[in-house]
Amino acid sequence: MPWYDAALLAGAVVAMFLSWKLPRASLWIILGALSFFLSYQWHVAGWPYPAVFGASTNLAVCFAIYAKAELKYEMRVWNCFHLMIVIDLLYLSGWISSRYDYAVGLELANWLGILVIGVAGLADRAGYGHNWLLSHRRRSGWVHAVFARLWDTRERPPFWHANE
Repeated sequence: MPWYDAALLAGAVVAMFLSWKLPRASLWIILGALSFFLSYQWHVAGWPYPAVFGASTNLAVCFAIYAKAELKYEMRVWNCFHLMIVIDLLYLSGWISSRYDYAVGLELANWLGILVIGVAGLADRAGYGHNWLLSHRRRSGWVHAVFARLWDTRERPPFWHANE
C-alpha cells in the first residue's frame, strides 16, 4: 500500500474516532472507504473503464447520502462526493489529461470529505454539537456561523416535492 493510501486510511480512522457519536458519520466513512477500495481494486485489476467505475461508485454513495442525510454536515460530505464525480467527468472528457492530476484531485476530494466529518465530530466532542446550536440560536460571530452550517438540519427532507 502506498504511503498516500495509508495516510488516507489513517485519516479516515481518526475522523471515525472523532465522530463516533455523530449520527451516520461512521456510515459515510465506511461507504467512502468501500467506494475507494472497489474503484482501486478495479483499477489494479486492469479492467476496462476504471474512471467510469469510480464515478459510478461515487454516485452510489451520493444517492445513499441524499436518501439518509439529515444534518448539514452530511450535505457537505455529499458535496465532496459530487466533487469526485466532477473530477471523474473532467478526466473522462479530457479536461484533466494527466493521470497523476486526476489521482491527486480525487485524493484531495477524499481528504476534504474526511476533514468535514472530522471537524463535525471534533465540534461535537468540544460541546458545539446540535444541542449547543439550539440553545445558543441568538449568538453571532464566526464560530456560530461555522457550527450552524455543520449542525443545522436540512431545509427539505429527501425526495420532497413542492406540490405535496
